[in-house]
Amino acid sequence: MNQKTVFFVIASFMLFAGTKDLEAQTYSIGHMQETFVDPAREDRPVLTEIYFPIPEGGNNAAMAEGTFPLIIFGHGFVMTWSAYENLWTHFVPRGYIMAFPRTEGGFSPSHHDFGLDMAFLANTIQALGQEESSLFYQNLNGLTAVMGHSMGGGAAVLAASYNQNINALLALAPAETNPSAIEAAQLVNRPSLIFSGSSDDVTPASVHQIPIYENLGTPCRTYVSITGGGHCYFANFNFNCNLGELGSSGNITLTREEQQQITADFAAPWLDYFLKGDCDQWEPFSDSLHTSPRITFMQDCIIEPPGIFLSGDTLFSTPATTYQWFLNEEPIAGATDNLYLPSESGNYQVAVTYFTQCPWVSEPLTYLVQFSVALSAEPEEGGSVMMLTDPPFFEGDTVEVGAVPSEDFAFLHWEEQGDIVSYATEYSFIIERDRNLIARFEETATYISRPDEEEIIVFPVPARETLHIKLPESHHYNSIYLMSMEGQLLIRKTAGPSQTYRLSTKGLSAGVYQLLFQGNEGTQSVRILVK
Repeated sequence: MNQKTVFFVIASFMLFAGTKDLEAQTYSIGHMQETFVDPAREDRPVLTEIYFPIPEGGNNAAMAEGTFPLIIFGHGFVMTWSAYENLWTHFVPRGYIMAFPRTEGGFSPSHHDFGLDMAFLANTIQALGQEESSLFYQNLNGLTAVMGHSMGGGAAVLAASYNQNINALLALAPAETNPSAIEAAQLVNRPSLIFSGSSDDVTPASVHQIPIYENLGTPCRTYVSITGGGHCYFANFNFNCNLGELGSSGNITLTREEQQQITADFAAPWLDYFLKGDCDQWEPFSDSLHTSPRITFMQDCIIEPPGIFLSGDTLFSTPATTYQWFLNEEPIAGATDNLYLPSESGNYQVAVTYFTQCPWVSEPLTYLVQFSVALSAEPEEGGSVMMLTDPPFFEGDTVEVGAVPSEDFAFLHWEEQGDIVSYATEYSFIIERDRNLIARFEETATYISRPDEEEIIVFPVPARETLHIKLPESHHYNSIYLMSMEGQLLIRKTAGPSQTYRLSTKGLSAGVYQLLFQGNEGTQSVRILVK
């Protein structure tokens, strides 16, 4: 079975819903204006402009066929929704519904209310997909992103902290707000993409975008700084925004069109992956981050093929959202936790998802059922019987012994524990699963080669409040996980070229925990004791 077939089996087994049509398709743009009333806030009216896909040559009376994600967009300070025509003319033809609340457009806006407006619209417009009388009936795929620029970007952060039904956050030069978007970012646990312009002197990244990014509570966050980009160039020309930027951003080296194109080039595949389930978009997005000369970036995101590591007799997967274990490319019924206790030898894989239904599949790990072997008799023709190879033993291993065999030499039996008695050999036998094993001797001994690994040092043992880690000098690890023995992720730390790291164990219950080190060349695990 080749990799393509394996992927198909995995995708089919995990019941990936996907979207009705992931292929590139261009739609015309429909438009409507609607005032939604929020009964939870004394019937607050939220005037909203909505742009949506319609068939080419169609009109506003009917949407295009299919289901589409929803984007709620927040405008900048004293800016109007119409300044963002560059965005709706890019995303709506690609199959998105975009809604622009027109509230809080004055010189004394309430950031709190604006964030609540966006959070309210996310639920209210999605609900229209279930109303037969609505234009959007059965045309929403149930996934929503909040997006915004400047003040609206900060309000989008607030909205994502207010509403757990929001699936993604994308902010263009988000500004600090009152209440604080920086503080609210800690409550945002959805995938997040933050843009800034390196020449933005209106909302400098060090004061606004980077603190928001660094405070985000999501395990998948990305920060993109457009080299030479400004603050207002994320939108079309707007007098108020440009007036505010006129005297402060002389370092802008891009045209407005160039900055908008760069933004779209990164935002489109990111949104397609998280809101459309277009699994082919993540790698191009990630590759562009690393290769594009137009941007600099920061990223802390666990979306990658999972690693498998063996601890004792249990297989563990690195953290993800969902899990499905496979043995010899066949799904194991009911094996949908992040750990699995194997009962037979074979090649194990795990397929996982992160946030979306896109599968990521591990490399195979060959697991061999472990045995301990003890000697039960001496050979009839004399001589001492001695074991060479260290336990545990595996089905299929070749084990060396020192003995002179008789014609029907059968001196072995299985036990849970076994001892090593020697360091020399004359003969060898193959370990089989049969408990009535007959030793099968070969004239030429075969040795088991096990390469030494550089040691990971963890101290003190037991740990109390702080655990110190020293990695090998030329280590390849990029992530360190502290997990419970039940597989729950407790701490994740990004590893770099440094050898030394420190984890706080304060507050952890006394007991045994698992340290997992994941890198480009594989995964290593170490058990620790917390007292």
